Amino acid sequence: PIDLCIAIDTSASVCTPDSSPTLCDLCSCVDLDAPTSSGSKDTCCENFLYERDYAGKLVTAIGEVAVDGNIVQGHEFSLVQFATDSTKVQPDHAGCGSAGSFLNILENHFVYTGGYTNTGGA
Repeated sequence: PIDLCIAIDTSASVCTPDSSPTLCDLCSCVDLDAPTSSGSKDTCCENFLYERDYAGKLVTAIGEVAVDGNIVQGHEFSLVQFATDSTKVQPDHAGCGSAGSFLNILENHFVYTGGYTNTGGA
């Protein structure tokens, strides 16, 4: 089994338009009607959606790994977001959970925060 922690950047550098990052708290720097916007403050921009989609596809692919024709069971996943503050997003089981639990949190509870890039906090 695989134990994997995925850290995703939810800082302003993800959604700031153009090449000059601004603080962009809670998606304040993005016109939610623009084509590159997600249309929602929770997801803010396409780049954040790409990060989220990649994490989901990775976890799904790991969950489908087979050895000798048998799907490997017992993988555990955790999710950390980092911006000005870093947060363990999936708190149950000391941060670890099944692929299904991880994907549920990623799709339903994981939102864009904006803020500074605090990679060290993750």
